[in-house]
Amino acid sequence: MRTFKILTLVLAIMMLGTAIMSCGSEKVSATVKVSATAGEDIVLNEVEITVEGTAENPPSVLQAVKEALIQYEISYVDDEKSILDIGDYKETSDGTNEYFWEYTVNDVAPKQGRAVDNLISDRDVIKFVYTSVPIEGAEDSESTEDTTAESVAE
Repeated sequence: MRTFKILTLVLAIMMLGTAIMSCGSEKVSATVKVSATAGEDIVLNEVEITVEGTAENPPSVLQAVKEALIQYEISYVDDEKSILDIGDYKETSDGTNEYFWEYTVNDVAPKQGRAVDNLISDRDVIKFVYTSVPIEGAEDSESTEDTTAESVAE
């Protein structure tokens, strides 16, 4: 009888451990489209990519754009939270304007600005746009969103 109780207890612990481990490794994926443009230059043209994650670490905007850039062999720099540079288009300042990448998901700007914090779902459309904004107080500053991308990349 005592052996039966011990065997039952061991079996119950094993089943509980298996249940806990299987919940933690639940796979999730999202197939999305990713594009990146800098002025007239199309860096990524709505490429479709499937991004894998888990229930605890679901796919993010950052993961999707990084995987698309890797797949198409386009160089990039990130700070583990956002994309800084894609190809020749770098986060920089020329003294008059600041240049950087911003993005939307399904044509909506994120509530949280960091790409790592924004999760994605199946069929989302992620658009990165190289943008410039004037530096406050800089002489002759003028908003030139997307219009000076080619001159900055050179």
